[in-house]
Amino acid sequence: MTGAPEGAESITEAELAAAFGRLPLPGLYDGGKMAASLVADVLAHREPEYEPGGIYLSPDGCRYMRLDGPPSGCWMELHANGSTSHRGDGRPERPLRKLVPEGPRDGTNVND
Repeated sequence: MTGAPEGAESITEAELAAAFGRLPLPGLYDGGKMAASLVADVLAHREPEYEPGGIYLSPDGCRYMRLDGPPSGCWMELHANGSTSHRGDGRPERPLRKLVPEGPRDGTNVND
């Protein structure tokens, strides 16, 4: 959150319920049930964390790399021919599956 006070990026269900209880016409909001409902909705729609530098595969088979640094939230599309294109704040189609590098194929352990 831009300009938000320290710790304002998270809130507990209990804090939210208490805030609803302090609103005018407290009986109208039923603080505990409203807080639980709002928290459940936020969690169901929260954007997953995508690790900067991680490479992800979209449902349509395109590969994307999450970029680090400003502006945050940018993506680079990695084309099959080796070229790339910057997507700015354009989000790839979700859900994305993280691609993990494969280890050696000869059965040896590189840490031995």
